[in-house]
Amino acid sequence: MSERNEKNTEKRKGTDPLQEQIILPKSASPDTIRILLIAPYANLIHVFDDALYDRPNMLLTSLESDSVQIREMIRTIAIDQYDVIISRGKTAEVLQSLIPNQRILDVGVSLYDVLRTLRRASGHNEKSCLIGFHNISHYAALMRGYFNETLDIFTVSGPEDLPRRLNEIRNAGYTLVLGDLMSYNYARLMGMRSILIETGEETVNRLLDFVEDFFTASRNLLLHNRFFLDLIHTAVSPLAVCDHTGSLIYRSESFTPEMENLLRDMTPLVTENGEAKRTTMVDGKPFHISGKLLCSDNYPDCSLFSIRAIAPEQYVPEPGKKNTPEISLEGSLHDITRRIILEVLKEERGNQAAASRRLNISRTTLRKYIEEYESET
Repeated sequence: MSERNEKNTEKRKGTDPLQEQIILPKSASPDTIRILLIAPYANLIHVFDDALYDRPNMLLTSLESDSVQIREMIRTIAIDQYDVIISRGKTAEVLQSLIPNQRILDVGVSLYDVLRTLRRASGHNEKSCLIGFHNISHYAALMRGYFNETLDIFTVSGPEDLPRRLNEIRNAGYTLVLGDLMSYNYARLMGMRSILIETGEETVNRLLDFVEDFFTASRNLLLHNRFFLDLIHTAVSPLAVCDHTGSLIYRSESFTPEMENLLRDMTPLVTENGEAKRTTMVDGKPFHISGKLLCSDNYPDCSLFSIRAIAPEQYVPEPGKKNTPEISLEGSLHDITRRIILEVLKEERGNQAAASRRLNISRTTLRKYIEEYESET
């Protein structure tokens, strides 16, 4: 870990220096981008430290580990404390397989990095070659004519192919090998001179620019989302979203538990017809409820409900759902008929024409009933 980052982080050491446990940086703030660099070689850490000198909004924690060591080391790292993890080559590939849901970026190798290595190799008077995967070899093929016409290029398809190809290269008389970290290490083990194609400052700065732009855009989007969510959540009129079963997915602050049961009844109507409306009483107060099917790939078969309070005089009971009191069935048929007629007249506010239509009798018959009841009282 670099000196600059040791001031801003806290770590616990075990008996093995590779078993360091990284915990939450002390000075991290909401606007800080927390980066974990897992570098397969030490000099990559120094390049990142230099690149971050003028980036105070980024906090870097650096570890050196290759693709083999990282399998054990990753268990001791508090991954959730970092916004992004950066590595290179095979180490980045292994990390992506171990923690697939984490943001892991491969800093990679650019044309500039290959160009710089070819310039270094051009001064050596020996039989040399470059060996690596396609991401490196195709850059070398573009640039070798400018430096060393005799530089041969070998492309390997996978790590398992590397030892065999290097053995063939050694037997063919090559003494200098240019390559990525895996090629570099294998060549040295086989007694060959090797030059590592390192990731340079230009490549690192380009990646850090991308990280900064990405997190700035993400945080701006998050701020916008929070603004609109607060706007909806604190709306005066209750708002709610239900799934196709009528279960609540979201509700605003003004939405009450009593309203939830009403939405379960309306959800099938909205799902079938695309929208539905009704007026009803909640806690003795009249409300107008409107529901509409959400047209969204992310929320299929979900309904958005808006609930608005209305004035008492605007409330009209729905057909078949009138708040009519129960009629006692005790007594004679004459008594029961009398109770029904008087209740209907009361609901129609004394309007005999409306009452006769509801009772399906003529106005003359209704008047006779009324006269009879008046005479009895």
